[in-house]
Amino acid sequence: MRKAAKGKWEELGEPLEFHDSLFRKKDRAIFYRECMLVSKTEVTHDTWVFRLQLPLGTLMHVPVGKHIYLKALIQDSEVVKPYTPVEETLVPATQDSTQGTAATDVFLMIKVYPDGVTTCLSAARMVRSVSASCVRKTKLMFFNRQERDILWHSELDSLAAKDERFQVEYVLSEPCDGWTGRKGRVEASMLTDFLVRPEGSKVFVCVCGPSAFTELTVGLVRQYCFSDEEIHAFQG
Repeated sequence: MRKAAKGKWEELGEPLEFHDSLFRKKDRAIFYRECMLVSKTEVTHDTWVFRLQLPLGTLMHVPVGKHIYLKALIQDSEVVKPYTPVEETLVPATQDSTQGTAATDVFLMIKVYPDGVTTCLSAARMVRSVSASCVRKTKLMFFNRQERDILWHSELDSLAAKDERFQVEYVLSEPCDGWTGRKGRVEASMLTDFLVRPEGSKVFVCVCGPSAFTELTVGLVRQYCFSDEEIHAFQG
């Protein structure tokens, strides 16, 4: 801080309300900051990565699986939605902002529908653990409507080809005639082979998707005797 006028301060002034106070996280109200949209990078025909620049002097760390809230005035109505940030590496280097740094920016992968938008938790962020020495194997079952909806299709296939500890399986609800992979929607029989617990190994199951999908899938996973400590649902 800089003084408005030179000279010694005779007093420090009066403390503001709630000075030197501690609050539980659950008791704190949501605080919004005005951000600027720096870039919008297309991923698929209906999915983009949005880069938002935080106000000067603001740093934000969002733990994996947690979300932030965006608020906007749309057609005279205030709309608030939760979004899960994704990794900076999802944006090509040529798209980097010249006005900020990765430490001051937030990246959101968003799928746009005719009647709204939804957040996409990047599969790339979830499978980064493959490179960790403590992880023996990572399996991803990726549900989509059509093949063109699969995010980072070639990148995931490349990772599976390079690292035997990573396995990916695609499931389409509206496949084309030439599709040879799994078809349908999530159900118990589909998870039978996928949720095999290796003897003597620890297992952690992560579920991400629309609320209805997440609730259904978590219920199915519990049927295979996985405890709540072994399941994490990325909730919006």
